[in-house]
Amino acid sequence: MKRIFSSTLLCTLLLNSFISSVYATETSQASEGVIQTETTSSVLAKDTALSETSQSLTDFSEQSTEKATTNTTTSSITQENSTAYETTSSSDDFISTKESNQTDPKEDVEIGKQGTDHKKGIYAMQPTTSVFRRARGIGIADVYANDPDLPRKDFIDVSSWNGTISVADYQKIKSYGITGVSVKLTEGTSYINPYAKSQIDNAKAAGLNVSAYHYSLYTSTQTAQAEANYFAKAASNAGLAKHTILFNDAEDPTLINNGRNAQNNSLAFNQQLKKLGFSNAALYIGRYWIDSGYINPASFGKERVWVAQYPYTPNQTMQWNNEYGAWQWSSLMYFPGIANYRERPFDISMSYSSFFNMHAAAPDLNNYYTSNPGKVIVKQNDYFYNDVNFTSRGKPVKKNSLITVKSIQMTANGVPRLFTDHGYLTANKSYVVAAKSNIDSYFTTNPKMVRLKIDDYFYADTAFKKRLNKVTKGTIVEVTDLAYTDSGVFRLKTNAGYLSASKSIVEEYRDYSKQYYTVNPEQVIVKVDDRFYKDVEFKEPSEAVSAGTVLKVVGIEEAANGVPRLKTSHGYFTANKNYVVATVPTINKYYTENPQQVMLKTDDCYYKDVNFTQKGEPLTKNTIIEIENMVYTSEGIPRLKTAKGYLTANRSYVQQVPSTIDNYYYFNPMKVAMKANDYFYKDLDFNQKERAISKDTLVDILGVAFTKDGYPRLRTNDGYLTANKDYVVKLTNHIDQYFTENPHKIIMLTKDNYYLDVDFLHPGQVIAKDTIIDVLGIDYTSNGTPRLKTAKGYITANKNYVTAAGNSNNNYFVTNPQKVKFLVDDFYYKDLAFTQKGKKIKKGTVVHVEAIEYTSFGVPRLKVAGGYITANKWYIEKAK
Repeated sequence: MKRIFSSTLLCTLLLNSFISSVYATETSQASEGVIQTETTSSVLAKDTALSETSQSLTDFSEQSTEKATTNTTTSSITQENSTAYETTSSSDDFISTKESNQTDPKEDVEIGKQGTDHKKGIYAMQPTTSVFRRARGIGIADVYANDPDLPRKDFIDVSSWNGTISVADYQKIKSYGITGVSVKLTEGTSYINPYAKSQIDNAKAAGLNVSAYHYSLYTSTQTAQAEANYFAKAASNAGLAKHTILFNDAEDPTLINNGRNAQNNSLAFNQQLKKLGFSNAALYIGRYWIDSGYINPASFGKERVWVAQYPYTPNQTMQWNNEYGAWQWSSLMYFPGIANYRERPFDISMSYSSFFNMHAAAPDLNNYYTSNPGKVIVKQNDYFYNDVNFTSRGKPVKKNSLITVKSIQMTANGVPRLFTDHGYLTANKSYVVAAKSNIDSYFTTNPKMVRLKIDDYFYADTAFKKRLNKVTKGTIVEVTDLAYTDSGVFRLKTNAGYLSASKSIVEEYRDYSKQYYTVNPEQVIVKVDDRFYKDVEFKEPSEAVSAGTVLKVVGIEEAANGVPRLKTSHGYFTANKNYVVATVPTINKYYTENPQQVMLKTDDCYYKDVNFTQKGEPLTKNTIIEIENMVYTSEGIPRLKTAKGYLTANRSYVQQVPSTIDNYYYFNPMKVAMKANDYFYKDLDFNQKERAISKDTLVDILGVAFTKDGYPRLRTNDGYLTANKDYVVKLTNHIDQYFTENPHKIIMLTKDNYYLDVDFLHPGQVIAKDTIIDVLGIDYTSNGTPRLKTAKGYITANKNYVTAAGNSNNNYFVTNPQKVKFLVDDFYYKDLAFTQKGKKIKKGTVVHVEAIEYTSFGVPRLKVAGGYITANKWYIEKAK
C-alpha cells in the first residue's frame, strides 16, 4: 500500500509540475545579470560508506527502515541518494505539539517522508517548476577566494555534497576571511546529513561560527510543524546550543504547488522551532520568491532573512539584497589551498545584519601594516580605491608594482588602508609586502634580461637558502618575472632559479643588435624626418634631417644606458632600424627620397614584392607613374612603392618628373619650332645663357636631359633649350612640306578656305586660286603643323597649296637646302631687302644655310652666317 500510494503521489506531483505556470524572469540589481537558467532535476547519487556518521544523529530515526534500492532519480521531488533511507517516524521521538482539528486538503504527509538530499539553492534561483531543468551552475562564473575583486566573503554553507571537510580545510577557508558555516542538518522528516556531525565539529574546532539549516518539503501547517520537530531533534543531537541560528530553507516547489500557502506554513515552521526553545529561527529564500509574493520576508524579520541571488560576474562593489540579513551570491566559490580544491565548490554569502554574527570580526592588526611601511610591493593584481571604505574602485595595480605609501588611514571598523598618490590600497600583508628600505638599489620592474657584474649563484628559493648552479660574471640571463622575499627584497625569477635583483650584482642588458645598428653600417638612409644631436645622450638637438637623406657614418658610440648612436660629421644620429636603414655603396645611383612621380627611361614592369622575385604588369618606356612612398629591401636597396606594385628606384631606369610634366616634352621630339623668342643655355638649370634664338626658328633636338628636380630640357648642338610646350612645339614629321618662316605674301595655288581656328575645325570664307594674301605670321597646331595667320583667319602653310609671292615661277628655294654653291659671282647682303651689300662671293663658293626668310613681298632669302644671300636657283644650286 505504501508503494502504491507513493507511486500515485509521484504521478500527481509530476503532473502538477508540468501544468504549473511559468514564472517571470528573475530581476537583477546593479545592472548585473542574474542566473535565470533552470536546473536539472537529476542529481548524481553518492555511493560512499558513512562510517563516520555520529550515532547521536540517527538514534531517533524509525527503527524499521526500507533501504533505497536505486541510485536513479525520479523527479525534483522524489530524487533519492544511495545512502539515504526512507523512514517512518515514531510519534514518541518528537516533541508533541497542538495540531489543528481540521486536515488541510492540500496536505500530503508522504512528501516529507521522501526527503533525500537536495542541494541548497537548487530551486532558490529558479523561476519555473518544470521537471526538466538544466544544471544549476551553468552561466555563472567560477570564483576564487584569492580574487580581491569579489563581494565580501563572510560565511559558507555545506551539505553532504561537500563531503568530509577537515579542520585543516576549514582553517584554510577561514584564512580567506570566512567567519562562519551553515551546515545542512535535515530534509523533510526522513533525511539526515550523514556528514553533519563531522562538518559541525571540525568547523567549531577551526574557530568558525556554526549555524544549521533544514531543507523543507512541508505542504501544510501540520507538516511544517512536523518538519520543525524533526529539525530541532537533529540539532539537539548534533550538540547545537539553543541560541544557534536555525534556517528554514524554503525553496522547494512542493511548498507552493497546488496553491499551497508557503507564507503561513513557513511561519508555522519557525514558530514551532521557537516553541521548542530554538530562539534564533531564520529563513533562507530565493529572491524570485520574494518578488513573486510567495513569502513576505517582513513577517520573519528582514534581518533574519538570507536571500539567494547570483550575478553572472560578481565584483567587489556589489551589495545586493542589503535590505535583508544576508546575501548568498555564488554557488561556485573555490578555496585555493584546501585539498583537491578545484573539484570542491562551495556556496558563499555575505552578511549585513548583526543577527547573523558572521561579519568579519575586528581585524587582526597583526595581519595589517599599521605604521607607514614607506613602500610596498603588490603581491597580486589588485585595485586602488577612491575612498577608504573601498566602495569606489579606481585604476588597477599590477602584481609586483612598487607603490609609495603616504600614510596609513583607518576605516570606521578599524581596518588599516594604505593612502597613496593613486588612492587607497589594501594594507593586508596577504596582498602587499613592505619593500626593503634600500629598494632603489634593486630592480623593481622586470628588466627582461640582465648581465652579471660579478660571479654569483642561482637559488631554488627566494630566501636564498638553497644554492643551485654558479653563474659567472658577464653571463646574460633571461628574466621571466619578479619575485620577493617575506622581508620585501626583490628577486629575479629565471628558468634556472632565483637570482639577485641587486643592481650591484646584475645590470640590465638589452640585445640592441635586433633593433639597432651596433656595427658601423658605413652609410644609411633616413626613413623619417629626424635630426642630428650634438651629444651622444641626445640632450642637445642640432640640425634637422629629412627623410631620404643618405648619411655617411664614421662610427658607433653608446649612450650611458647602452643605446647605440651613429656618429657622423654633422653630429650623432639614431641607430634605430625603425628610423634608418643601412644601404649599398652605390646608393647615389638610386632615389632615396620619394620622387612623387617618375618617368620610365626604358621598358620595365611592376613587381609584386620588394625583392623583385615576382613580376607584375609590364610597362613601356616614357610611362609616367605616381609613387606612394619609399621602401627598402633587407640589404637597404630602395624601391618605389606604387598602387600597382614595386618599381626600381635606380636612376638609370626611372626619372623623377614634376607634377606639371604634361606641360613639357619629356622624350625626344626630334625637331621643334620656337613659338617665342628665347635662349640656348650652357647648363641644365638655365643659369648661363649661350645665345638668343628667335621665334619660328627650327631646332634639331639631340635628346632630353633632366634637372635635379626632374624638369626636362632639350639638348641641342647649341646648348640646352626649354622643353616647355608654351615655348616650343614638336614639328610634324613632314615639316619640309610647310612654310616655317613667314613668307609675308603668298599666292594660292588651289582653291581653298580661310579657317577660324588653327586646327581647321571651323572653315570660313572661300579663297580663289591665284589669290595673293598677306601673311601676318606662323602658328602651330598641337601636333606641330604650321598654319599661316592672316587678317581673315588661318590658311594652310603646305607648299603644295600655297607659294611665296616672289616665287611665282618657282625659281626660288623655299625649303632650306642646308648648303648651296654659287654659280656666279655675287654678294652677301646685310638686310632682307638687299639694300645694303656686304662682302663679295666668288663663283663656286659653298655656303651653309641657316634658314629661309622672306621679304615683305614674299621673296625668299637664304639666311647665312654672313648675312643674307639670294635663293634664286639661277644663281645658286644645292650643294652636297
